[in-house]
Amino acid sequence: MNHNFKRSLDINNKNVDDNINKINSIINQMRLVDENLKSLFSFEETLNDHDALLLFRGRVSKRIVDYSNLITECDNNLTCSEYISPNLKEQYEYHLKNIDNYKRELSVWWNGRANDYHRLCMENFLNRKISDINVTSNDDDRNKLTDINLKDTKKLMIDEINRMKNVKSELIESSQKLKKQDEIFNIFEMKIRSSAKLIYSLKKK
Repeated sequence: MNHNFKRSLDINNKNVDDNINKINSIINQMRLVDENLKSLFSFEETLNDHDALLLFRGRVSKRIVDYSNLITECDNNLTCSEYISPNLKEQYEYHLKNIDNYKRELSVWWNGRANDYHRLCMENFLNRKISDINVTSNDDDRNKLTDINLKDTKKLMIDEINRMKNVKSELIESSQKLKKQDEIFNIFEMKIRSSAKLIYSLKKK
């Protein structure tokens, strides 16, 4: 009986160690994404091209989503762990709070540059089309081409609005999931502490 209990306890301890190693690995990955986001937001070069603005926003959004996925994975492993060191919990809570800061920072950044983006996008579009208008000599053909250009412009603006909505929706959904997971984490924390105390008392025996 005692031998079986000791064997079971050894297996349990090994599982705890494996899980803690996995959590540490995830936290290291989160740290790297955090550093990458800091580097992106410290980028001071003026972005004066609509493609550059869109590319930058896309890169930051992807990093934030990656960050969110790692935090979710870390949370899942923490809830399965029978013992959580204060240091691990502290690092997890730092990243949980940090991702909200990055979401706000991206929102503020884009709100300050959205008008510039749409202006640059329109200028680029019109510059591509103006040569077609200049080479058209017939007034009727020119009017038809102008109508086509206006329709293309409208479609371009609608596509961009939909793209912005998709990014915003993805970030909001990610934020809601993290909030719910944090609530679950707090509920399980008391159970985890109780389990840790029980294991500790059994070891003393």
